[in-house]
Amino acid sequence: MKIDKTAPALTVDGVEGGEHGDSASITPVFTATDAASGVASVTGAIGGLQVKSGEALPLWKLPLGENTLTVTAKDKAGHITEKSVTFTVTTSFDDVEALLTAFRSAGTVAGDTGNVLGAQLDQAVKEAGKGKKDDAIKALERFAGFAGDAKRVTDKAASDALIRDAQALIEQLRG
Repeated sequence: MKIDKTAPALTVDGVEGGEHGDSASITPVFTATDAASGVASVTGAIGGLQVKSGEALPLWKLPLGENTLTVTAKDKAGHITEKSVTFTVTTSFDDVEALLTAFRSAGTVAGDTGNVLGAQLDQAVKEAGKGKKDDAIKALERFAGFAGDAKRVTDKAASDALIRDAQALIEQLRG
């Protein structure tokens, strides 16, 4: 009879520490091995969100700021190994533009709204580039207002992400 005295070996790939714009995705890949008793389970989570190994996760679905992927492997003898990777989700004008393009392609931004949102975003970029922070903020506030209209942006999660990003950019401009 062989007694398992060791925890499973765990590998976590596909997620790097540091900053990642919220228009990107990560694809965490995690595996565990245990030669003695065998692997009972391997789970991954970021906050309360369950993450599947090998499945792309759009970062706009996570909160801005610091996030931690925690992967836990348990063997059949009850030994546990845990690994974590901490990273920061950020946003920028480029990220918001990329998200808007993706949401338009997915059909979650209705009709002409993509043009209206794009025009407000372009105005904000232009004004910020000229150092006119107040005018850039006003354009972002209009952007957020349009993004919050359920008739214009039909997916609540997409709407929330656009509004959140606009608010984050406003805060960045205010310093």
